Amino acid sequence: MLNESNLWLLRHAKSDWSQNLADFDRPLNPRGRKSTKKLAEWLKAQSLKPDLIVASPAARARETIERLCRAADWDCALIRFDDRLYEAGVMELKQTIENHARPGKVLLLVGHNPGFEGLLHDLVVDSGLPPVDKLMPTAALARFKVSLPLTPQSVAKAEIVQVKSLS
Repeated sequence: MLNESNLWLLRHAKSDWSQNLADFDRPLNPRGRKSTKKLAEWLKAQSLKPDLIVASPAARARETIERLCRAADWDCALIRFDDRLYEAGVMELKQTIENHARPGKVLLLVGHNPGFEGLLHDLVVDSGLPPVDKLMPTAALARFKVSLPLTPQSVAKAEIVQVKSLS
């Protein structure tokens, strides 16, 4: 289709709960840093790169995408931080996609659950998707094509890449 875009959703990597910090300020823990590196190596080996990255400014999302960009040899200038992605629901995510997606280009959103899982269940027809609370663990990447404007159940299938399944 002429107005079809590639959409990637990346949930931030595992965050550190050991410090008494506000939710917004939590950095990645060692597991999260390791997962980010492993995902970056896989993306680089697959020669996968986004054209634009829109990310939540929360510390764990920011650290995830900055580490991923460096490890995958992506241009960090592609990152745009958007306050609306922190605690975004399905409607806010759809607005962000419609504002930034371009035909034939790859848009990567970096953010949080439950918004990402809700968006996937809203857009994807595939009844084989895991339940909402199991769909996007930390550092999971969903990849699929969307047609604009977005409509519910308009995506036939999404690929979910989980770090634990990468060799």
